[in-house]
Amino acid sequence: KYTLYNKSDWTKVNDIWYSKTNVLDKVLIGVYGTLKRYGSNYDYHLADSIYVGNANTLDKYPMLIQGIPYVLDKPGVGHHIDIELFLVDRKTCLPSIDRLEGHPNWYERRKTDVILEDMCTVLTPYIYFNDTVKDEGEHHKTFTQEVYGFYDNPLLGGIEYYECQCANPQP
Repeated sequence: KYTLYNKSDWTKVNDIWYSKTNVLDKVLIGVYGTLKRYGSNYDYHLADSIYVGNANTLDKYPMLIQGIPYVLDKPGVGHHIDIELFLVDRKTCLPSIDRLEGHPNWYERRKTDVILEDMCTVLTPYIYFNDTVKDEGEHHKTFTQEVYGFYDNPLLGGIEYYECQCANPQP
């Protein structure tokens, strides 16, 4: 038994008391493609998020790479997928990533167990699955994207890159 002082300063969610409501604004997500650090979508969508660490899916899943990666929700098939974990803001960052991924119509965000690199800690982040693509049988464990260095460096044959903001972005 315990005594809670200044109860008006605390917030109760699912029978757990929180002293700071900002922890309720964060969501754990796992990314495996262009949202990974150094990927083409990282700077725009995750640069202000908190990197938690690397992990692997607890179950095996098939990852297909057809220009971009797709993970199918077929547990037991494929590999333990390499994941990067981030704490993202529930009100700003998560909706932005949902729009990028076309959630829930193209990719679908689902809770999935992963194990941290320490091989001791299991967490359950959201991971984006796409079951709209056909499984052609070639499964991958990881996705590596080499974007920076080419686009950002004209000496390497890259192009001038300009970031533009859409006034009316489409999902």
